[in-house]
Amino acid sequence: MNRANQIPSTNRLFYGWIIVIASFVILFSYVFMSNSTGVFFKPMLNEMGWSRGITAGAFSLGTLVAGLAAPFVGVLADKYGPRVMMISSAVFLSAGYVLASKAGNILQLYLGVGLLMGLGSGLMWTPVAAMAARWFVARRGIALSLIQAGAGAGTIVGPPIATFITYQLDWRSAFLILGLTMALLTMVAGQFLRRSPQEMGLLPDGVKLKRILETKTESKPAAKSTTVADAMKQGAFWQVFGAHTLASFAQQVIVVHLIAAATDREITPALAATFLSVQGITNIIGKISMGFISDRIGRRISLTISLSMASLALFWLSVATEPWMFYAFAIVWGFSYGSWIPMFPAITGDLFGVTSLGGIFGWITLGNAVGGAAGALLAGIMFDKLQSYTIVFVLSASLLIVGVSLMLAIKDPKRARQQPV
Repeated sequence: MNRANQIPSTNRLFYGWIIVIASFVILFSYVFMSNSTGVFFKPMLNEMGWSRGITAGAFSLGTLVAGLAAPFVGVLADKYGPRVMMISSAVFLSAGYVLASKAGNILQLYLGVGLLMGLGSGLMWTPVAAMAARWFVARRGIALSLIQAGAGAGTIVGPPIATFITYQLDWRSAFLILGLTMALLTMVAGQFLRRSPQEMGLLPDGVKLKRILETKTESKPAAKSTTVADAMKQGAFWQVFGAHTLASFAQQVIVVHLIAAATDREITPALAATFLSVQGITNIIGKISMGFISDRIGRRISLTISLSMASLALFWLSVATEPWMFYAFAIVWGFSYGSWIPMFPAITGDLFGVTSLGGIFGWITLGNAVGGAAGALLAGIMFDKLQSYTIVFVLSASLLIVGVSLMLAIKDPKRARQQPV
């Protein structure tokens, strides 16, 4: 039988878009809770009497644990597939939400948020990113952007709902109810995931083999796949690693401390939560628009634009005092960091191919975790010392400028337009 006849017609819905929808739900569920961190932060402080540095340390530990697990998770996901990873993620997240909601001392908070939820988070993002990159080549940027739009949607609805439940009941009830709900959604959506299109007798982007054979002589070859060890010998790997680390530093400063910074400036918690919702809206706009753009102008230039805009937003935040100034920050910041998140796994796939992408991006995610853990923790410690977030906002902005220089130093990878046969 002709091999081309074994490939389903492109008139049918390409299963890759089911992958996108399921991954959207998974990222929505995770970010619904992770970007609501700021809502729970001050109620925890007020009830337990902990310092901001000590409390932020629990969330920093979670980010660090997720990153330390990522290189191993990437290899496991390459071997066992994403469905197993999502079930494991949901189990660890559920245990973490239960323990943290019952925390009576700082050790229990660190075990729940730092260890269990950190492991659950680490089991989630790397497999989803690597799997999505296998399902799409020519449309990799927009596919990853649509998936990451789930994170934007979680940011829009998560903080207001978390704020409402927290102030109607308490932070413990909100943490438990919402956390278990999101973990269940992760487990259900994860069952629709498939490791690669070849596993289902398909090809990336839903293109039939016959069409590829017809255009093969006219197309540039696909990016050659690279092993983890070979990737780590290349300067481009460490440039992406460094930029991701610095971007995550700034991102976690905002995730954990923005609401606290706003309420310190006499803005109500309910109004401060809407800043995160505005971020969520522009986050989605940034992901989708820059996803399209990055498929056309390249990930290196697109990331340079996103990191530059985020740096300017943080300089602005350092002097913000009025609600309209926080809204202006939220608009630009949401667009910026939303657009860079899907581009990091996309540029990794562009540079190194997809065969070992789970393992390679897992190591890059380690940098993301180190930066994020340092950002959240350092911001809390600096506030305890200085009673102000101004210096840490300026520091974060300055580090993003370093990230821009790292992006500009990367040799722009050729954008793959050919699906691998």
